[in-house]
Amino acid sequence: MITALFLLVATPTAQAGPPAPQPAEWSFQTVEGQRTLRGATAQDPGDRIIFLCNNERRLVAMLFRLGEDPRAVAAGAVSGHWLIDGAAQPSVDPRPIIPMNRHTVSLSRVAPELFRRLLSAEAAGFVWRSAEGIRLAGYQLEIASGRDQLAEFGRACDAEAYP
Repeated sequence: MITALFLLVATPTAQAGPPAPQPAEWSFQTVEGQRTLRGATAQDPGDRIIFLCNNERRLVAMLFRLGEDPRAVAAGAVSGHWLIDGAAQPSVDPRPIIPMNRHTVSLSRVAPELFRRLLSAEAAGFVWRSAEGIRLAGYQLEIASGRDQLAEFGRACDAEAYP
């Protein structure tokens, strides 16, 4: 009984349907000597996607969500999905899920097929789900304003994999 009550209190509120796309600002930044591409919501800079190129010349994304209790999301999420134009893509392992201050943070490799879908999308984001498939946290950013920068960033990382 106490465990059930704790789970009820600690579990974020389930949300139906995909989150609405939010306007985003896209910019190149240098973090600790590494060039990144950052997309962030204009009205809530906590929701963001930061693309970087790893040592193997593959794209990786850091996915940040500000809102739901990050400790509860980390405890309850068992899958993560990229959202492209509101549609969930095949499941990826969102772990580690890092509760960072008030943010839920995950890392995800960006396969070339996913990259191509991102380039043609109007909106993209990420959603964390429970074992029952309930959305615990998620967001979408408008991607159209950053499309040219994303294409440039992918080519700079690996022109063959991300043309």
